[in-house]
Amino acid sequence: MATMITQNYSSASQVLDLVLSKPPWRIKAVHRIQCQDTSLVLREWTAMRITETIADWVALLGETTFPSAVTSSDPCIIAAFRAVDKIILGKEATYLLRRLAYVQLRRVFTTLEAILRSERKRNQVNCHPRRGGKSIAIDIYMMSQVDGRNSSVSRNQILERRRVSSAWEYLAGPSPLLTLMYSEAADPIVYVNMLLEDLLLTIE
Repeated sequence: MATMITQNYSSASQVLDLVLSKPPWRIKAVHRIQCQDTSLVLREWTAMRITETIADWVALLGETTFPSAVTSSDPCIIAAFRAVDKIILGKEATYLLRRLAYVQLRRVFTTLEAILRSERKRNQVNCHPRRGGKSIAIDIYMMSQVDGRNSSVSRNQILERRRVSSAWEYLAGPSPLLTLMYSEAADPIVYVNMLLEDLLLTIE
């Protein structure tokens, strides 16, 4: 075939003219089929990824849902924080699952703070009167870190995780699954927004 083209067309421009002489509708049809195939593959891949993410999220819910009569000192609370951290800090988790984990972290904090308020009303928790449920909940989260009370994780890092979790809970709205709607570009935007908030606080 190459020999025949060389014999009949003496220059590369003539060969190019031959290719471009194909009917435009044929080229467009091939391009359209290729786009349809690519779109189908992307949809199938996205659907599979979301299905896997939801399955992992359901498993996380099982590890972070507390029984009705739980107390603030129950080991299941430490276990819940560690289950969430395993995803948030893990390298194998997808950004979709990490978002859901952040939302669940905020929910764990909310539940724990409600438990602490209830215990304070019944005088079941010993703490400084000026320390609220938020501070105590953060203390418990600090204790849940890998090395316990001697963990190298700073309180500022814990507070940052809490702020990120609040941001994703806000973006999730009525359902955590709505976080799956946002593109991957949303993740750095959350952190940039936090930096801007910090900057505004320093200016004020």
